[in-house]
Amino acid sequence: MTGNQEEDDICRAIFPLVHAGMSAYQQQATMDQLDAGEAYEALTWLLAFAVHDHVSLPNDLAIQAFSMLDVDDRDQYRSILDTATQLSLPRASGGDPIGGTIARHSFWSSPRERG
Repeated sequence: MTGNQEEDDICRAIFPLVHAGMSAYQQQATMDQLDAGEAYEALTWLLAFAVHDHVSLPNDLAIQAFSMLDVDDRDQYRSILDTATQLSLPRASGGDPIGGTIARHSFWSSPRERG
């Protein structure tokens, strides 16, 4: 799966969560960006609405979306991680979530940086 397809999939997952705060024109413009293959632009647009409207994205979706951002864009959208809803993770016998914890600021490079 290409980075652009991953971005498109994330956008289509975020859209239903933020579209209520968008005008019909903004909704259509976002879908037009996706249809034109401009998923990164749509992603930043959707995240801007999520930040502006204080929309809580599911934690896994917020992390995926944030990891797709170029490093230069991350500070602008960092609050999506602060407002993300926590997922119920299965617990190991010691009480720690299975798989450990993802450090908030240790995100991998974006798909654009990986080439």
